[in-house]
Amino acid sequence: MFRLRGWGAEYEFILTRDGEMKDMKGSIFQNDYYDKKVKEIILSVKPLPFREGMNVDEIHMRIYLGFQRYDEIDINIGGSFIDNKEIFSIGINTSK
Repeated sequence: MFRLRGWGAEYEFILTRDGEMKDMKGSIFQNDYYDKKVKEIILSVKPLPFREGMNVDEIHMRIYLGFQRYDEIDINIGGSFIDNKEIFSIGINTSK
């Protein structure tokens, strides 16, 4: 993960079909408070990302939450197919 200006924390983990989170790794960018809050948010929400017809048992997740200093809103949505895996991403940077 590239480091943006500001504070933040990022977690990377594998989410299984039954909702278990495995191999959680974290990174902190300048502030332990964000590390604690991001981990609390991830652990408090039990996502159900598997829709009917999906042919996978695990999804690799990367979640970043932080405060950035930008004067504009920038939204990026993308997808790619790397190493025989579909990869989708959404990035939103705001000034607030």
